[in-house]
Amino acid sequence: MSLVVGVAAALLQAGGGPLQGAWRVTCDVAASPVQQEPRQPRVFRLAPRTLQEWSPVSKDFGPNLCGVFVCTTDGGRLEGTITTASMILTIAADPAARQATWRIKGASASGRSSGACTMEPERSQPNAAPPGE
Repeated sequence: MSLVVGVAAALLQAGGGPLQGAWRVTCDVAASPVQQEPRQPRVFRLAPRTLQEWSPVSKDFGPNLCGVFVCTTDGGRLEGTITTASMILTIAADPAARQATWRIKGASASGRSSGACTMEPERSQPNAAPPGE
């Protein structure tokens, strides 16, 4: 019964107010050096048991991906992994060091397999648009 309550609480928390210990992580995952048009970086909200991606269309963070993908917290380090049939994308952050990275295994539009991300603490309005939108 407590597992069901924990899952329900995590899903409710994902759509609610500010998350304790949440970070906005911005990664240039799909950029290609030969790409002609500018591509927008992907923005994620990363917190313990929470990984959400910003949708520029709905101007909101999507559902908590930790409900269906692997998310871990180890010694203060946060990590979320999105797995598809053709690739594995991992977003990782070390809040103490203020460093974040992405890495991809499998299909990649740019040919790059990893890179640095920027990170900032979640603001008091969790669904406020990322800078530049």
